[in-house]
Amino acid sequence: MNFCPNCGAASQGAFCGSCGTPTPSASATAPQAPPTFQVSASATFNAPVSPPPPSPYASWGRRVGGSLLDSLIFGLPTLALIVGGIIVGLSSLDWYCDSSSTSDGSSTTTSTCHIVSGTHWNNLGTLLIVLGVLISIGYLIYVIFAIGGSRGATVGMRIVKIRCVRSADYSRVGYGLSLGRSAISWVFAAISLLHLVDNLWPLWDEKNQTLHDKVVNTVVLYEA
Repeated sequence: MNFCPNCGAASQGAFCGSCGTPTPSASATAPQAPPTFQVSASATFNAPVSPPPPSPYASWGRRVGGSLLDSLIFGLPTLALIVGGIIVGLSSLDWYCDSSSTSDGSSTTTSTCHIVSGTHWNNLGTLLIVLGVLISIGYLIYVIFAIGGSRGATVGMRIVKIRCVRSADYSRVGYGLSLGRSAISWVFAAISLLHLVDNLWPLWDEKNQTLHDKVVNTVVLYEA
């Protein structure tokens, strides 16, 4: 049964028997059933997969080659300055040595060398050594900015066409992550055996990563 929307009288037809106003049909006012959704029991949800690298992972040989080139470019001048400074510093010193036989009269003798009084270390040697140390410190700072910069590579790495990126999305490493990467490498370098294992790790690693790469999630790519 319907009710007239105008006078409220009960009506069973299409029009109200009292005032003649059209009444809504039962089907028009019937509530609509809410939509139903079915989920398949076989539906699966896959974990996000890292995108493939834009270029191949750098081989161990290329990584070593880049490091050797950096050592030649920056390490040799540093070594030359420090060794040269020691030689120059000692060159202004005069030495004398005396020998003495053992108290039992045997042929065994001992020699003792002394600096001649009035001779001094050459200050130019000190200057060369300090300059070598400053270049070494400057190189360590340079590596942080070179890896963290837009190119992601030092001079040696650029020569062999490799660069360092984040392993998750292959984006720029950034200076903070580059500092952490270098710091871990320095810690490994302080422990000789661990440093050796760290540098040999790319030989058997799937992504050719070193241990300090793995700690900060970076990879090195070869760009032909």
